[in-house]
Amino acid sequence: MIKTNRQEYQLTIEQTREGVPTIAIRDYSKRKLYLHSRFFPSRESEAFKDKFNPDKFDVAIVLGVGLGYHLRYIKETINRYNKIILIEKLNNLENEIDKIPDTRFLCHHPRIAFLSDQSIKVIEKFVSEEIDFDTIKGISIIEHPPSMRAFPGYYQEIKRVLERIISKKASNKATKKAFGWLYVSNILKNLSTISEHYPVSSFFNSFNEYPAMLITTGPSLEQHINKVKEHQNNAFIVSVDSALPLLKSSNITPDFCISVDPQKFITEHFIGINSGYVLVFSLSSNPTILSDQRGLLSLNSHPISQIIEQLYPSRIGSIDSTTGSVAGDAINLARLFGFKHIGLLGYDFSFLDYKIYSRGTAYQNRFSLYYHDRLNPIETQNLNYIMKASSGFTYKNRFSRRSFIHYKESLETMIQGHGIKDIYNINHAGIPIESVPNTDLQAFLNSYCTREINKAGIIQNAFNETEKIKNCISMQRIKDVLSKEDALIAIMNASVDQSLGMYKINKIKHLISKIP
Repeated sequence: MIKTNRQEYQLTIEQTREGVPTIAIRDYSKRKLYLHSRFFPSRESEAFKDKFNPDKFDVAIVLGVGLGYHLRYIKETINRYNKIILIEKLNNLENEIDKIPDTRFLCHHPRIAFLSDQSIKVIEKFVSEEIDFDTIKGISIIEHPPSMRAFPGYYQEIKRVLERIISKKASNKATKKAFGWLYVSNILKNLSTISEHYPVSSFFNSFNEYPAMLITTGPSLEQHINKVKEHQNNAFIVSVDSALPLLKSSNITPDFCISVDPQKFITEHFIGINSGYVLVFSLSSNPTILSDQRGLLSLNSHPISQIIEQLYPSRIGSIDSTTGSVAGDAINLARLFGFKHIGLLGYDFSFLDYKIYSRGTAYQNRFSLYYHDRLNPIETQNLNYIMKASSGFTYKNRFSRRSFIHYKESLETMIQGHGIKDIYNINHAGIPIESVPNTDLQAFLNSYCTREINKAGIIQNAFNETEKIKNCISMQRIKDVLSKEDALIAIMNASVDQSLGMYKINKIKHLISKIP
């Protein structure tokens, strides 16, 4: 009898016709399953030969190992691989594999990692840390059908996690390639202008007694906007930048607005809206959104941010949620600011009522302006866009996009990982966030937003208890460190496009020279 993390299984090693062992297991239903042939398991390798292509995919992740007969071909190509990760539900099979001359190498080769009977969380952490898209050609996920049949829930969950990791890392690489230089230039320009702003860490744990409503641009926001306006003084309002136009048109003033996108088009969210809220921005945010009003600076994972963090540990702080979405950063901000109860509005992850975004948001306004005409009203254009953008993709019977689902899953991981409590999804129609209870807005307001809050006074007190960035860190020290050769190399690596060579280096040096 063997015991895995979740279930007990009866495992027997049986001899086959060709004189090598195979594995038979019985689960709680007493069904008997073989992970390899009862007759000629060594022949399984030939059927898997075409699944291994190290010249194109130099990282292979295998779901289901058994005794490894199907993996014998790896031995011939092992030195062309960057990494091979073997994932097996059953424990202690390494001891059995070690007895088989043809598969023994699976337990001893330095390029092979063997994860036996590990939890989903452990596997996710290991794989996430092992995969570096900047140094590999590609990844293939190879399934062992008998193992998948024997433990479908386990391996399907792992497969889903792997797809999410790969999608996120590929997206990060694409972002780095497309916007790497933009990040660098934004950061170096911002370093010249942020001294009058404040570190975001100064607001951490400043709102422990108060509720907050976090607002994003999902279609369901429309049905809540009037009630948010009516009760806006009873809870702090944290908005993503794209929701600003809708809030302004509804006479709602958010207390905090988060903007982390480096691109210039982000400025359209701020047109005609330049006061009344505290801007929370990233070091790489587009410089044109920074104004004379007080703002809170947040660091991120960029090498320049990390240099500042190393020089001044925890002095600036970060709300970066690593989810790849500003909606995730809003949740992380609420967690770090210490809000007692958190309501999520517009977190839909789907095209509700065949809409892309809530009416009145900058995105929907732009889409309407470009595409609306008498013969093709915006509702028709929305539907056409949804079908094109999603390729008809549905999730839990709702039109969505795979990127939306990846964002949702990233939020779930973050919320569970940080143990965020008292958080509620104020939307019954969208795709639900696992482990976050749904409620309606009126119930949230009746339970947690029952009195008017002196929000301006509380925010002012938080500012009174902190110092401006210029008094927290030395720009000259940062400037000196960034000017060093190793820092310049790190910055160049971050900008990706090294084909411009000395031009980029000289441009970086010029921007550094402008830091006061």
